[in-house]
Amino acid sequence: GELPGRGGGMEAAGVPANGPYSQEKEIHSENIRVESKLFYLDLKENPRGYYLKISERGSARERSTVVVPQDGVPYFLELFRFYGAGGLEAGAATAKHLQLQNKVFYFEVGDNPRGRYLKISEGSVGPRGRSMLIIPSGGAGDVAWGTFSEKL
Repeated sequence: GELPGRGGGMEAAGVPANGPYSQEKEIHSENIRVESKLFYLDLKENPRGYYLKISERGSARERSTVVVPQDGVPYFLELFRFYGAGGLEAGAATAKHLQLQNKVFYFEVGDNPRGRYLKISEGSVGPRGRSMLIIPSGGAGDVAWGTFSEKL
């Protein structure tokens, strides 16, 4: 179902109830709060198979979403385990990328005055272009990244 504060669904966004999105079915949802951000992990299914939608809502940014096709979900789980193991330095040595169908996902650890973060960018062909999530580490031991692997 619709989670609190998540809008009025596809019809409210101008998508007709009998359009291609009407065949979507939500399988499972999880919420993760990391510092001032709330992340939604939604496993959904449509006629082409299942997919994982990860959305971020923070106080300073608009909502941002990446959509992971079915064959990429195990890779995302492994990457969150890799980053969640902790001890990784920021920079190019920890950067990874994943090519799936017409999308490329980029993972990179960074540092700023507020702490460490994992940046996940989705580049795709089509009108969506590029989307990005910024996931704080959650403090010592990069506990937030480990939480993502547990929830996936």
